Amino acid sequence: MKRFDRIRPYPVFLRAEPEASYLPNRIHLSLSDDAGNQGGATIDLNQTPPLKKKYGWGSFVRDYQKLNVGEPDLIRFGRGLFDYCFSDTSLREAWRAIRRVAGKRPLALTVLFGHRAERMFSLPLELLYDEDGFVFAKPHASLKRAFAGMPPEPYAPPKTPRVLFVWACPEGAGDSFDPAPHQQVLADLFQDRLTVCPKASLADIEAVLDSAPAPFDWVHALAHGDRDELFGGVALEGPGGGPDFVEAGRLAQAFQGKGGKLAFLCSCKTALTGDRLLSGVGQRLLYPTGGGFQAVVATQANLPVAQSADMARLFYQLLLEGESDPAEALARARIRAYRDANAWSVPILLTRPPRQTADTAPLRRDWGLPAKSETFQERPELMSQIIAAVRGSRLVSVVGLPGIGKTELGKEASRRLMADGFRDRAFYHVADPTLTAERLRAIIGTWLGWVQPPEDDAVLAKGLGERPTLLVLDNAEDMMADADDQHRFRRQLNAWLAGAPDLRVLLTTRWPVSGTRVREKAIRVPPMSQDDAERLLVRELEQAGVYNSAWPREAAWRNLLALLDGHPRSIWLVAHHFEGHGATPARIVKRLETLKVDAVMDVSLIGRQDVEKGLSDEERDRMLSLAASMDFSYEVLQARHPEAARLFLGLSYFPAGLPNQVAEAVAGTSDSLALEQLYRYSLLESEQDVTYYPKPLKWYAEDRAKKTELDHAPYFERALHAYAAYTARCDGLLSKGTELEAMARWLREEDTVMTLVKWRAGRESNQSGASALARIAAYSRNLLMLSDRLEVWRTLADAGRQDAKRQDDAWGEANCLKSLGDLAIRVDDLAAAQSHFQAALPIFRAIEDRLGEAYCLKSLGDL
Repeated sequence: MKRFDRIRPYPVFLRAEPEASYLPNRIHLSLSDDAGNQGGATIDLNQTPPLKKKYGWGSFVRDYQKLNVGEPDLIRFGRGLFDYCFSDTSLREAWRAIRRVAGKRPLALTVLFGHRAERMFSLPLELLYDEDGFVFAKPHASLKRAFAGMPPEPYAPPKTPRVLFVWACPEGAGDSFDPAPHQQVLADLFQDRLTVCPKASLADIEAVLDSAPAPFDWVHALAHGDRDELFGGVALEGPGGGPDFVEAGRLAQAFQGKGGKLAFLCSCKTALTGDRLLSGVGQRLLYPTGGGFQAVVATQANLPVAQSADMARLFYQLLLEGESDPAEALARARIRAYRDANAWSVPILLTRPPRQTADTAPLRRDWGLPAKSETFQERPELMSQIIAAVRGSRLVSVVGLPGIGKTELGKEASRRLMADGFRDRAFYHVADPTLTAERLRAIIGTWLGWVQPPEDDAVLAKGLGERPTLLVLDNAEDMMADADDQHRFRRQLNAWLAGAPDLRVLLTTRWPVSGTRVREKAIRVPPMSQDDAERLLVRELEQAGVYNSAWPREAAWRNLLALLDGHPRSIWLVAHHFEGHGATPARIVKRLETLKVDAVMDVSLIGRQDVEKGLSDEERDRMLSLAASMDFSYEVLQARHPEAARLFLGLSYFPAGLPNQVAEAVAGTSDSLALEQLYRYSLLESEQDVTYYPKPLKWYAEDRAKKTELDHAPYFERALHAYAAYTARCDGLLSKGTELEAMARWLREEDTVMTLVKWRAGRESNQSGASALARIAAYSRNLLMLSDRLEVWRTLADAGRQDAKRQDDAWGEANCLKSLGDLAIRVDDLAAAQSHFQAALPIFRAIEDRLGEAYCLKSLGDL
């Protein structure tokens, strides 16, 4: 084969992430290139348009995967897919601008899937068809699917790869096939560097990997693929001669630590299955804690074996001839192997994220109002009351029991007001038990565009008064945990409203502020009517795929509705547990009644004793039903997913929630499914890059963790290391023109980080190596300097230095000393600054850190 001419494709990035954990169908797309062109929009995967009458997307994809479509249908689908993904003006204009900059160069698109964006995996993006035709059916064009949560690790093909060919076709697994075409291709290309594992069982594969004198660079697998309810897998030889359906995780573990870099998986339905995290074999092979491969070529549909062998030959030949990008090699091999459009989407490529994208992708922060929840239950009369109250009063509190629906009502009322042009801008923030008046003031200051935090509430009020503003504070009761806190919050609100005449404030809270200078309008949220509650329950059961239309005619159904008592949170918790074997309204009612008898009306569930004493008998009974539904949900979780149950309790040690990447680390491994189960059962939520408990589940988790005496140390240790990476990410944003975003993220996490710092500083360490505490101190220096948080700066840098010294981390110790020197200069303590820089200088020299050494010398010279 003649060596190809090098054409450099134009890199483009598309990031996909859901608007919220409970909105897996609504995917936010962000398109960008290195020239600064960018656009964003949200698509709804449940609202895909029909291609033509009686022929929808699902029908097309099924025919497409069977290779039963022709060129006209492919073009029609490709155009429809492009119009669907790029229907928003912002995205379409960004695409056109990218096309103009790229000129004649083909596009190399990398799609980064953020946390819980699995629902978009199934779209055959290889078929995108724009004004210039099929985007990727051109030489040198390419498409990669990458996962933003993985560490970047670019693929570099070896010159003389060692290859393992694994195949299995047990009787009963599917149609028989002949592996000879594949084996012949591989033998021709790799000769004595090829090892064949025929009629393979999982034990055979493990034995070959363990006995190999050196790791295999490439793995080529040929087997029937399928999936059960949740996960993908492949059919290998079983002990009795029949098929052994090896689930994705089991197969990936066989390759863990064995050094493989690229896998070519000829096995239908195994690339990306369903809408669950890491459900496909391709995904699990790629993940660092799975197979650890850097790139995986995988199939989602039925490939004719001989033709797939031809395509594999071309793919490998291109890599051997010097093509370094497997995405481009795969795209060219598809075109040349089949010569017709059916090949364009059958094999796909999964890779690690490119380094520049993983390191600099901005943290999304929507300063406006969050997306509407799919679980929102319309209550027109109550909604009208809230909207009228905000229009007529400057301070409105939406008040009600825990989990009664205050948050969604407040958010939806705010969205409708802003859609009507009620105010020029809206700020939304969720309070938590760690939020102080000072930090809330600083966070709102960053929203206003202030690098330095406002000195006091009167100064902040002037900024709020510059334009008509709607300020929405969710869970405001956390600002009023006792009478003193309530007084401080009242005083803060008074200052804002006095200094900003066009400011309107909407609170969702368990109890009103009371006693404010501006009259507070309180709207009480009652339980849903029985009809509304029934509609919500039916909808949840239908979405879970377990609803039986005969149930509403049973007496147990009415008893269940009476127990749930018009409480949305109880409905969401209980509905997901109808998925179990043999679950019926009668059985669930019986268990809920038993749990309600044992339930206790705990003061901490409400939050304050004076509020708890004021509850009516009806409200107390409703809280007992809520406690029973939480007990029931946790009980089922323990039985079905014990790892998720432990994590549910472990996360309670972080009352302010956690950034998603930190939550994943606290779960134990980045590919843990425990988080996914908690989202699925409505026990956790994720919104705006933060994982948190819906109230009152935070109270329930804290109470359970306390009673079980769960050890918090493993969770704190994982969180500490994850926060080191998170702080580095925030620090990286400072040089990208997004310093306000970075500072706002830091301010939200500061209390949690400081809790971890105090915990770590009081523990003995027998470890050696990099100190996570020192990393946090070093990476937060610029953030703390800009925001003038000097005491936090001092505490972090000093604790980091001590921890680094205990762990023999020279880099960490030197950088903390450097940070302490900078802080001393900031407060005009020049003698201390000189001492810190002099102490850091020999350490930097010893580890040959020239930049650190030069920095200390310059600083000493300036002093």
